[in-house]
Amino acid sequence: MKVDLHIHSAASDGSLSAEQVLAASRERGLEIIALTDHETTAGAEMALAKAGGYGLRVIPALELSTHYKGEEIHLLGYYPGGTGHPHLQERLFSARRRRTELIRWMVEELALRGVPLDWGMVAQTAAGETVCKTHIYYAIQRYWPTATERDWRMVGESVRKGGCAYCPYEEYGFAEAVALVRETGGLPVLAHPGLIADRARVPELLALGVGGIEAYYGYWHDGAALVRAFTRLGREYALPRTGGSDYHSGFSRFAIGAVPTPAEAVRELLEVLARL
Repeated sequence: MKVDLHIHSAASDGSLSAEQVLAASRERGLEIIALTDHETTAGAEMALAKAGGYGLRVIPALELSTHYKGEEIHLLGYYPGGTGHPHLQERLFSARRRRTELIRWMVEELALRGVPLDWGMVAQTAAGETVCKTHIYYAIQRYWPTATERDWRMVGESVRKGGCAYCPYEEYGFAEAVALVRETGGLPVLAHPGLIADRARVPELLALGVGGIEAYYGYWHDGAALVRAFTRLGREYALPRTGGSDYHSGFSRFAIGAVPTPAEAVRELLEVLARL
């Protein structure tokens, strides 16, 4: 059973439309996918409506950026019954508005430091309702063709934690986001735990009502060891394990369907989702 349960579309900061994601997924022989766009379900809903024409099962989903003890932590939410809950959509609208404000501030700070971009350039790269940090990189690619490797590195360092154009996004505390997903009919899953700076916090996070862990992920360093460690942790906590490519665009390290998730883990996840 081939799946990819972590894909982004142009509804947030991916480069492919929802239908293009479906076509690429079918091309790669996938059977089940989840579009996990940041703070929006528009792409997931579009993919769900068109999935039958591609012979795919789509699990409606999303990804939330949260904060916990000063660190940004990502949370996936899988919604087997759909994402139309009014409270969920109200909170997502608020989150998108706040995220857009922060990205606009980042762009203005970069411009003050000589980066030849303005807000209009960045906003034009966003096809959907959500503007993310990734759109700054899309704008560099489109509007700053002479940017050197040093320029790219400078921008990356500037918008990361500690950088001159960094501002934390704190719409949700982690526990609050977990509660939101559960209250609105979803399964909250800790996203890519190997990217958490202080991995000693992972058990703390799992104890806050999380319903699953993304064990299968394409990490840049020590990937196989991290996958083994989080697979063991998921079993220890009796949590279903998910996996996916976290595909966004040509910037992504892994293509759609390139990160395998064992069939046993997929079956376990589907059983849990069926009980929601």
